[in-house]
Amino acid sequence: MGRINVSRLMNDPAFSSHYTVKRRKGRWVNGRVELDAPEFLQYYGPVQPATQKEIDQLPEGDRQNGTMKFFCKPPKKLYITSEGGGKVGASDEIIYRGELYKIFAVKDWTAHGYIRAFAYSLGSVDDADTGNSKVNS
Repeated sequence: MGRINVSRLMNDPAFSSHYTVKRRKGRWVNGRVELDAPEFLQYYGPVQPATQKEIDQLPEGDRQNGTMKFFCKPPKKLYITSEGGGKVGASDEIIYRGELYKIFAVKDWTAHGYIRAFAYSLGSVDDADTGNSKVNS
């Protein structure tokens, strides 16, 4: 059975939106994580509210009201907290339509042309979240 590659839909304006990924990396110093200044990356892909069925499939501790799903097309990636080689990466945050979201689960479907991340809302965006005074949704 052949695989369905949906990567063309990742750039289709009928399905996709612009969003900003706020990525922070750091390192362990004296038993504590010191994070570098955030990097702001522009992404484009489908953004949808998570369905009840998808929320039910998440571990109970990760279930949140207002969960959204964000898609991107490889080689771009979306990350949850990671560690390796002395480096630490905090979970990506996403700025979308004036709201800040924190990624808590990532499903890598690269073989089918996309990566899907689930994120919950942290509330409204302020200047500190964006690195400047203007947010582009």
